[in-house]
Amino acid sequence: MPESVVEFLHLLVQLPVSRPYVAAFFVTFLFAITAHFGVRRTFLYCVVAFPLALGAEALSIRTGIPFGDYVYLYDRLEDRDLVLAGVPAFASLSFVFLIYASYSMAIFLTRPFVVRGLSV
Repeated sequence: MPESVVEFLHLLVQLPVSRPYVAAFFVTFLFAITAHFGVRRTFLYCVVAFPLALGAEALSIRTGIPFGDYVYLYDRLEDRDLVLAGVPAFASLSFVFLIYASYSMAIFLTRPFVVRGLSV
């Protein structure tokens, strides 16, 4: 956990640089979900989903529930990642867009398939 506001802001700015693939997924997610849900519902979704994901991760590293027993190697995370409640921030952020991706895939797979006007 950062010990000062300056350290927190430094880690926050450094996150996209240290994990560019997650930053790219996040930007893609924001475009997709905003187009799908709109800005207000996207904001509400993120405000609800991120703390839930963070809580589930934090609970799991302490009790093993719901994801099983595991640990983070904090000595490898220290200067690269923002750690909240013992969990790297991008771990919880990843859940936010994985949940939306799963939802979108479920919608896509359960819709009727139409080929040149014929329902299949």
